[in-house]
Amino acid sequence: MDRRYFKPKQQVSSTKVASRGRHRSQSPPRSTRHFTNLKPLTYEPLRTSRSIRVVQILKFNEENLEIFATLNQVVLGDTEKTTTKYAALSYTWGHPVTSTEQWGPYSIKPEKTIAKAKLILVQPGDYRRMLSDDNVISDCTWVDPSRLSEYEMTENLSDFLLSLTSRSEERGAHIPHVWIDAVCIDQTNPQEKAVQIPLMGEIYAQSSAVYIWLGKHDRDLQGLYWIYRELLPAIREHQKQMSSYQEFFKWLQSYGPGDERLLVDLGLKLENTSLKNQWITYLMFFATRSWFFRAWTLQEAVVASNPVFVVGNDFHVLSWADTWDLRRIVQAWSNGLSELTMYNKKLAPELRGIRLIRGWTEIFPLRSTFSSCLQAESREQWVQTWSLLLFVATSKDCTVTVDRVYSTFGMAKMICPPEASGFPEVDFSRSAAEVFTNVAQFLLCNSGGLSLLSLVTDRTFIKTTGMPSWVPDFAIKGDQGHLLSSVTKFKASAGIPVEPLPRHNGDCITFRGKRAGKIAFIPPNYGKFSPFALQVALCIPHLPERYPASTADSAEALWRTLIYDLGETPTTSTGAAAEGGADPKHAQGFKQWFTIDLTTYLNRDGHGLERHESREFGSILSSDFQKAHSELIPSLDEILHIVHYILAHSQLGHPSQFQGPLGRSYHTLMTPIIMNRRLFVTDQGFIGLAKLSARIGDEVWVLAGGRVPYIMRPIEDAKRFSLVGDAYVHGLMDGSWSVTSHATVEDVQVV
Repeated sequence: MDRRYFKPKQQVSSTKVASRGRHRSQSPPRSTRHFTNLKPLTYEPLRTSRSIRVVQILKFNEENLEIFATLNQVVLGDTEKTTTKYAALSYTWGHPVTSTEQWGPYSIKPEKTIAKAKLILVQPGDYRRMLSDDNVISDCTWVDPSRLSEYEMTENLSDFLLSLTSRSEERGAHIPHVWIDAVCIDQTNPQEKAVQIPLMGEIYAQSSAVYIWLGKHDRDLQGLYWIYRELLPAIREHQKQMSSYQEFFKWLQSYGPGDERLLVDLGLKLENTSLKNQWITYLMFFATRSWFFRAWTLQEAVVASNPVFVVGNDFHVLSWADTWDLRRIVQAWSNGLSELTMYNKKLAPELRGIRLIRGWTEIFPLRSTFSSCLQAESREQWVQTWSLLLFVATSKDCTVTVDRVYSTFGMAKMICPPEASGFPEVDFSRSAAEVFTNVAQFLLCNSGGLSLLSLVTDRTFIKTTGMPSWVPDFAIKGDQGHLLSSVTKFKASAGIPVEPLPRHNGDCITFRGKRAGKIAFIPPNYGKFSPFALQVALCIPHLPERYPASTADSAEALWRTLIYDLGETPTTSTGAAAEGGADPKHAQGFKQWFTIDLTTYLNRDGHGLERHESREFGSILSSDFQKAHSELIPSLDEILHIVHYILAHSQLGHPSQFQGPLGRSYHTLMTPIIMNRRLFVTDQGFIGLAKLSARIGDEVWVLAGGRVPYIMRPIEDAKRFSLVGDAYVHGLMDGSWSVTSHATVEDVQVV
């Protein structure tokens, strides 16, 4: 345990030691009395609108597993931290580990709690009487049980408090005041919750430390500690010899994550295990911690001034700085770690590949994004950051769906510009549709930025009824793909003034923008799990020879579209680290991927191409367009050659093994981008990626304040529109089209 987060126990003077003998008879008698059938906790009203309660732990009765505490009220500071120092707890109310059962030899399911502690609350006035003359808490045996109350703790909270109290007593340190949401907020009082929830951002920001509790002892903690205590310091020491981070990053990538040569170069040894297994157990530890997948824990780490991870019965601290550095190493090796686990049958399917990395790593850069927004005080950055936080919250678990919105309020209020009046109120009596609509209206009509529209859910997945099309459905939990508007280089509306801001009238919002064309072709939707190469092949006959908005030809625009023309995979919060445009080497990767993926589809039954498919794809893969772009588009002969080779060598297995490194790299880059997207071609020849529900006749618009284009569906004789969703349209993303286009700026009424 890091002693920095506890005050050292006060030294007792020799005078006080001598006085103990004279006054001990006046101290309350000591015993190990066990309290039962106590009344449930009732709360005194908070004194001000900025008052909060904090738990002060008084005594731990180890024999009976009783923790005596009192609730004190403190007032949050308006411009600086409150004078009363306290720590804040960030944890999950339920089990600290996700419910996945089949983890094989990598299982890290915690041991079951043998007994749960009791949290016994003492009234503040009685606390003073409990002090003996030597300032030591007595055993409370003299307290009238009718003046005590009990808070029924969850198993996870009990584990944390037992770890905290037993470890601090062992180390001889005083326990700090702790803010615990479940205890310090009256969960049965909607009015109190409506006041306290918007304060939660400040509560965590003003705390002296935020303990992120990841659960008690696991059998794999030694492997986790080896990563922190041995591998990370050795890598850091090696980094000091590098002249730049780029050089260090290149050195890291010269090894694979399971490359044993790295241990030799760092002077490390492992016994009875491998570097590969150490990384898998490390990833498994974080990827299966419920804390990373709850909506409410998001703000608790993002706004905290001093967050620390705490794990195990012995209250082991894993510093945020160490975990951040390890996360950067994980990101550097993301492709290698994905491949390391992709075909590992010892892992459950949902914990293989990129799934083992995504989800828990996104929280780290969000802190930087939020901090940057606090300092910038930019209206555009405010809406971008809040939209991003809402997007991340949609992938988190919660008890009620409105929590995905309310869990961001504490953060949003901290960054909300003063001129944006009418911040939404927390009201659990309102329906989800009302809450979602209220937040969307506030953001769109006060900011001038349209990032929130990128969260609008594809109509294919809609759950919450009764909302306008411009309102995201936060009731849907899951990964709906990458947040397109988070890529900072996209500036589609650069040529359209932001003012005046969107206007709201009932369920209709009036935007301003330029019409960029209609969808003229979109491949049939064979389901989101059908090979994307099939969509690519079916689009080829509809591509123009010359692309309309750049010097690139259509074949180049095609492969760039599938990766957003980015240098590397965009992350949740930072867009892409390399946004200058995709490396031309990805053109070769595109052909490798396209050839193998299309071959896999056409030979899906293991009997070669069907006759009708030979005719259909023969015309596509033997066309003049293919011949002019043979370096990117495979011919039918190339496909047939691979199929015949596979049929003649049945022992070879899946065609994906023919994929080269460039093809695998392109596929890794493309996969999160095309998730829940469909390829389309417009009547102007633009190529793009739209939501699954897009269809022929939908219009492409560039709206004022929007970083990306949007797909609109005309209704009521094209006077009004329904929003289908955002889109990537190659040639519109950098803003040059909105600047040079002669299209007029029109009002767009969206309902």
